[in-house]
Amino acid sequence: MKQLLLLFLCGICPACRGGGGSWNYKSGDEHGPDHWPVECGGEGQSPINIITEETTKETDVEAFEFSDYDQVPLRSVLINNGHSAKLSSEYLSKSMTPRVSGGGLGQSYRFGQVHFHWGDAASLGSEHTVDGAAFALEMHLVHFRDDLEDIGAAVAEGKQDSLAVLGFLFQESETAHPGLDQLLAHFPRIQSAGERLEVPSSALASLIPEQADLSSFWRYEGGLTTPTCNEIVEWTVFKQPLNVSAAQLDQFRSLLTHYGEALVNNFRPTQPLNDRRVRMVQTDSPRWCSVFFPSSALRISCPVTLLGVVSFVIFYQI
Repeated sequence: MKQLLLLFLCGICPACRGGGGSWNYKSGDEHGPDHWPVECGGEGQSPINIITEETTKETDVEAFEFSDYDQVPLRSVLINNGHSAKLSSEYLSKSMTPRVSGGGLGQSYRFGQVHFHWGDAASLGSEHTVDGAAFALEMHLVHFRDDLEDIGAAVAEGKQDSLAVLGFLFQESETAHPGLDQLLAHFPRIQSAGERLEVPSSALASLIPEQADLSSFWRYEGGLTTPTCNEIVEWTVFKQPLNVSAAQLDQFRSLLTHYGEALVNNFRPTQPLNDRRVRMVQTDSPRWCSVFFPSSALRISCPVTLLGVVSFVIFYQI
């Protein structure tokens, strides 16, 4: 177990491993997906191809509740770890860290990090596919169960519900994604693998457009899509794709791997569903709960907690 945890942490944290990396996405390469650790050969792996006609429809599920997604972190670090671009953030307190609940998750989950997968063309790049079709980009918001300390503790625990990942598919469009622009502006400074940069913090909600439909999504039990592929993830893949412009995709493709090559096609091939069930869930619109009420009427807000108000007053010395 300790060896598996170390391998996983070294995959997501460039500070704990040297250059080169022990795995990559190259088909046929000795370190490619066909030769990933034996743990990546389980029966409940991710990503998957979602066959819409074979999903189970559910409509009696409560809506998602997004808490403190509009909190601005105290510190944010953007990293090119040679496999992806990853953003990690530190918040004022655990109670003011973005959390997600509802949506059939059964637990509350705290935000840990966000990273991306993309291709060298608009016709591929996403990890999950829908009826065999891929998308240009996929964004993963990684959350860990609220009673755990961090993502590392979730991996060490190893339960099926230790992590919850929200997956957003992106289609190439003439319309750019404003939230992505805030990150992409700093990509020239993390072009090489292993580079990290503290960047101006933005609320996590900026990555989710106000018009996004978060009431329709697929849900299944799976695992991490990178070694050691731990089967500890409650996966949510939202049905409606978001927009990303061609220019924005080119900025993702400007990053380099540990081999000095273009960081593209950083997605794992889809894995067998085996005896798992994929649910097509339809809910009401989600609720957005925070000290700062969402600025748009398109987002349904909920009451602010007393703890949130007190924390806000103390921090901002009102």
